[in-house]
Amino acid sequence: MQFFLSTKSLNNKAILTSLLMASHALMPSQATATDNHLPLIPSHILQSTEEDFQQDADIIRLQHLKYWVTQIEDYQQKTGHYPFQGQADVPIYVFVATPQQQKYITQAPPPPAKTYSMKNFVDTLEAGLGHQIDEFYDPQYAPDVKPNFYMYMVDGDNYYFAVHTHQQYPFSKIIGRNYNKIEVSNIYNNSANLVLLSNQLFPSPSFNQAVTMPIKKEGFFRQRENKTLHISQESNQ
Repeated sequence: MQFFLSTKSLNNKAILTSLLMASHALMPSQATATDNHLPLIPSHILQSTEEDFQQDADIIRLQHLKYWVTQIEDYQQKTGHYPFQGQADVPIYVFVATPQQQKYITQAPPPPAKTYSMKNFVDTLEAGLGHQIDEFYDPQYAPDVKPNFYMYMVDGDNYYFAVHTHQQYPFSKIIGRNYNKIEVSNIYNNSANLVLLSNQLFPSPSFNQAVTMPIKKEGFFRQRENKTLHISQESNQ
């Protein structure tokens, strides 16, 4: 499964803005308003702040991966099919992203393909599961060298769900520097694409060690999660 976003190089001011957003939980609109008045910060502090944020964020991303895959596979157990399976003869994609994050997605998947909305995805899961679900998104508001969204895709009888991490793991695929992908599906692929089964990845010692690492600023990240638990229903995205 391929991913698409506009990748513009960030200047120092943009990097600093992104880091202050991470440190102080500012929404992007708030950070932009004060952008011209930001003080200069030594580069070693910027690097340390960014690394701390990404280490915590990666743990959250792994937790979200397990959460979404569990919802998808529970849905299949109850309905006999994966979300949107059989609805088209081409792959169907869902960008698992908040309305703010979706503003950075400027390219559609390569044709032939269809893209369904996040609201459609959540509505479909809830209808099949028979209860309301929470929504969890990448904790990073703006992209860096990697996308700041997750991705669901169904292609024929197979589903795929992927997240992007800053750190490299034994179960991740390297895309670039500080850009790794972890992908779960109902089919195993041990080639260069590295697609894993949930019953392979989640019980593994390496995943459990990574996903249970202490989160240094857990309150900050949980606060971010709580802001968007049902945002697709609120925003009709």
